[in-house]
Amino acid sequence: MKKVAMSVLCICAVATFAYGGLLDPVSRIFEVPHFSRLSSVGAANKAVDLAGLQQGVRGQLARQLGALAPVAMRPQNQRQARQAISLIYLLGAMRVARAAPAILEAIALAPRWHGLLGDGIQPILLTGRYPAVSALISIGMPSVRAILKVLPTERSALRRKLMVQVLVGVEGRAVTRFRLRRAIANAESAVAKANLEAALHDVPPPPHPH
Repeated sequence: MKKVAMSVLCICAVATFAYGGLLDPVSRIFEVPHFSRLSSVGAANKAVDLAGLQQGVRGQLARQLGALAPVAMRPQNQRQARQAISLIYLLGAMRVARAAPAILEAIALAPRWHGLLGDGIQPILLTGRYPAVSALISIGMPSVRAILKVLPTERSALRRKLMVQVLVGVEGRAVTRFRLRRAIANAESAVAKANLEAALHDVPPPPHPH
């Protein structure tokens, strides 16, 4: 419990420092209690309290990202992009399943990092050109389910390729191909079938044996 709480606290502290206090209330909530100084009843009660607070914060952060994502995708809204990336990073690190749809909406968010972060903080926060991809892979199967719902109607080639990256990152090439072929067979329209076939072509081939 202490290690989990400490990990969350460290993540919150980094995000708070990098993004100007957006997540400051979260860092205050996850103060780490000294369990060895508590009675058995007090330790149990504190664990329950922290678990309840964590669940509430996760839902609140997921809702914040759901509201921010459409605005953050506009090129001129760099402030909102920074806020959305902060939330994506934190929700992915915490593996918040309910946040998968909101993160998926921002999957193509690729902020211009120049001038936004100091050199010392970049290696901690930068997890690829598209941070939502790494976050969705960390979340796992809830991301797969969210992607399979929207992939048949996705018209953006870039977003489709990024979704396939997540599918492969979570389940591997073979399972991703199997899922897409099954979805193609069950497609209810020509458009859905075409989108899924394009996604199937986006699955990278297996590496050549040495």
